[in-house]
Amino acid sequence: MPDTMTRSRADDELAIRALVATYSDAACRMDGAGMASIYAPDGVFELDAERSFQGTELITKVYRRLMEKDRQFVYQMLHSGLVELDGDRAKARHWFTELKRHTGEDFYRYGMACFEDEAVRLDIGWRISRRRVVSRYWEELAPSAVHHHPLASGFLPVNALPRG
Repeated sequence: MPDTMTRSRADDELAIRALVATYSDAACRMDGAGMASIYAPDGVFELDAERSFQGTELITKVYRRLMEKDRQFVYQMLHSGLVELDGDRAKARHWFTELKRHTGEDFYRYGMACFEDEAVRLDIGWRISRRRVVSRYWEELAPSAVHHHPLASGFLPVNALPRG
């Protein structure tokens, strides 16, 4: 990564896009700590009007519980996105679709939503300072409508989270 003096807007935009991709990759791997790794130390995750979580320690706890206790399966597909840079701050919107099965349910959920993010440049690189999830459409699918294969025993270790 170029140093601060030669960093381009394209480098900054790619770093923010990498945050979003890192999150979606971690979600598909059911890795709550990996999902939380994209946040600034005082970052905020807004799930809906009633549920908001601040700070990486709490966000990590929430995501770990979600993935270890409340989800049997998650497959998140990241789509188009926009990034608007303003110095050391940025706004971004990324669309995604998701197929998931909650623990104990006998159906899958399929939906479309977007991440509305605010990002900040820190000494460790770009991080999400606020993420709001905006749902657009959800439906329930019978298990017979979904072909599910167990995950492979391991994944290729890839650390895409941008540094510095």
